[in-house]
Amino acid sequence: MKRLLYVPVVMAVLAVGGVAFGQTGPVNGTGGQPVPPKGGPAQPGGMMTADHAADVLRQNGYQVNVQAASNGAKTVIATIVKDNWRYTVELEFSVDQKNMNVIAPLNGPATKFSSEQLLALLKKSYELNPPLHFSYRQADQRILLEDPLYNTVNMTDASFLQIVNNMLNNVRETYPLWGDNGR
Repeated sequence: MKRLLYVPVVMAVLAVGGVAFGQTGPVNGTGGQPVPPKGGPAQPGGMMTADHAADVLRQNGYQVNVQAASNGAKTVIATIVKDNWRYTVELEFSVDQKNMNVIAPLNGPATKFSSEQLLALLKKSYELNPPLHFSYRQADQRILLEDPLYNTVNMTDASFLQIVNNMLNNVRETYPLWGDNGR
């Protein structure tokens, strides 16, 4: 799949931002399921933009940072702490903001993985509902869970929050494959 273009500077900022906010995983135990999203109307003009997505996440009590690339594309980086879990979710918006990729960096920087862990991740990627898949980002040496290519035209606040919640559920369900116990 074709990825949105990145500028190396943005990648460095994302890597530093991920470390500053903390990594994904349990905070103090396994906790329960993520909380259902709060509803809301469609964005005026009918499109979920990066700035509006950041506002919606802030309204739900999440820590949010918006990064802009030199080409005008924006990435919203959210740190979500709930049910004794910390999640980092990156929402990459295309330059025209009509498309959004949802990415969850899963582990701290790592360069070595067991063959068993890699095979388990590949098997799970095959079982996940496409286009959801695992990948590896060389820039910050992190395993990612990616859910790309959402059309943001006519996206409501509620559907946006459901997309984020779905990612949180998938992160949590796959933790045994990529978490500390999985290595």
